Amino acid sequence: MVALAMYVRADRLGYPCGEYVSVVTVKCDPMLIDTLIQRSGYHRAYHMNKTQWLTIELESGVSDEEIRSLVDLSYRLTDKSKSLILINMGNQSMFATSSLMSASSSITFIS
Repeated sequence: MVALAMYVRADRLGYPCGEYVSVVTVKCDPMLIDTLIQRSGYHRAYHMNKTQWLTIELESGVSDEEIRSLVDLSYRLTDKSKSLILINMGNQSMFATSSLMSASSSITFIS
């Protein structure tokens, strides 16, 4: 898997409320994760290996360019023969091969 986009309860990210936030989780260099989680909008992935996966809040002000760069890095760090992107929005999901993602791609949520 290259990236997982979904809604998660805010309390899963350490916030006190249970409202839902849109996030994308990507594989990342552990040293970069340690740096990024010091900034707003970045969290260790609560449901994946916390040393190698990073969760990014999509509505936190992190730029689209930075998210695309991290998705590209995730692609380079994963086994390309098995890579999938899963976009899971409640009762609807979409799978795509990682080759469909590029620096010019955008993440679109399915309602």
